[in-house]
Amino acid sequence: MKKTCKIIESSVFVLYIFLLILVLFFRYGRTPDTIAPLTIRLKYSANFVPFKTIRSYINVIHRIPRVALLNVIGNLALFLPMGYLLPELIPAMRRPTRTLLFVIALIFAVECAQLLLGLGSFDVDDIILNFTGCVIGCTIYSFAKSRHRH
Repeated sequence: MKKTCKIIESSVFVLYIFLLILVLFFRYGRTPDTIAPLTIRLKYSANFVPFKTIRSYINVIHRIPRVALLNVIGNLALFLPMGYLLPELIPAMRRPTRTLLFVIALIFAVECAQLLLGLGSFDVDDIILNFTGCVIGCTIYSFAKSRHRH
């Protein structure tokens, strides 16, 4: 039974990674912006100011709640499974610090890749929200494991 659960969890994780790549790099039929030079993309499609994008969503939530909520909750939800599944499947990731350090590096790499490949923009708020989602996932994992032991 335990082996079957691990196979299911591993399959879910592989599917999750596949869907994560699709969402992060290819949503909305996105194609690489190779025309605009990197300096232009840095100037016009990158956000290095923490909470700037989040604040803009909060400011428009009463006018366009679907867009604001979808972006904020979507970015939180994207890495929540990572915070749960990594420690569940990889024993070396059972320490929350390891999981969180790995995931923050991964999220930063994704944001840089989106910018460099022209498949999105760099947004520090995405890093904040994605990381917060991972923290929530790690918390759920820790809570579930502590409840299971008692």
